[in-house]
Amino acid sequence: MYSIAAEIVFNAGHYLVGPHGKQEQPHHHDWRVRATVESAQLDNCGLVMDFQMLQRLLRQIVEPMKQAEFINNLTELAAGDDTNINPSTERIARYIYDGLARQLPGRVHLTEVLVWETPDNRAAYRPTRD
Repeated sequence: MYSIAAEIVFNAGHYLVGPHGKQEQPHHHDWRVRATVESAQLDNCGLVMDFQMLQRLLRQIVEPMKQAEFINNLTELAAGDDTNINPSTERIARYIYDGLARQLPGRVHLTEVLVWETPDNRAAYRPTRD
């Protein structure tokens, strides 16, 4: 199995809502995202896929988060009274995973998305394997 990974960095703000509706202060991060893809076969150029294509797809997926005043404003990642819909780093990793997985070439599989909120704190999303 072959694999490659690409990373991007983007700036966006968010806030979390805790128990009983207590909201933390809105704040921004320089989020770092790494997507790892794999394939059992290489393409005609000897690649899993082009690194630049993978980075371009990642940039397209995070663009709505960059453009929103806060990630919370995106319906898919909105925070409200229910903390289960907070735009946490974990949920952002899943959001990026789902968006990227739909756009990859058929023989390429997304294995993991890592999202760093800070240089020392990150979350990952990997699908369960049957």
